Amino acid sequence: MRKKKIIIVVSCIILMFAAVGSLMIPRWLRMQPDRALDWFAREIEAGRVGDMRLRVYYLDPFFHTRTIQPISINELINGFDSIKTVVDVEGSSLEDYIELLRLMNRHLLVSSNSRGKVDVRIYYVFETNEGRRIFDMGMWVSGTYGNVLINGQEFEWNDIFLDIVMPFLPDADSLFSR
Repeated sequence: MRKKKIIIVVSCIILMFAAVGSLMIPRWLRMQPDRALDWFAREIEAGRVGDMRLRVYYLDPFFHTRTIQPISINELINGFDSIKTVVDVEGSSLEDYIELLRLMNRHLLVSSNSRGKVDVRIYYVFETNEGRRIFDMGMWVSGTYGNVLINGQEFEWNDIFLDIVMPFLPDADSLFSR
């Protein structure tokens, strides 16, 4: 009887550690933008762009919301349906921009020492066709205009972050020439 209780307790402890570990792994992987960009660069170099897709959530950066509060990534994804644009780009369309995509690598990542509030107007995510998120980027972080969020971490601005998504934004040329 005593052995049975010990086995049950040990089994519960093992299951608890397994559950906590499985919850921590996705967070750990998501919090490493340099690894995500390394993986992305390898996929591009191997010519496997057709195996991924891009989704862009876009709200005109010059549109003033009625609220003073900055817009979070979740608010942009789940709200503003009447004024936001969502663009889905399949891998075959990404192949036309392979040279631009090759510029995305970990050397672009310069950590930001400041911590601003997220005020996202453009959010894009590269993912595999199976739905596995490679990396995501939110532009911009208020108070530190120009910083971006990559996989949840703040980095300093680099023009390539916008150049990557510009071909897919409606009327992008006229928008950013204001």
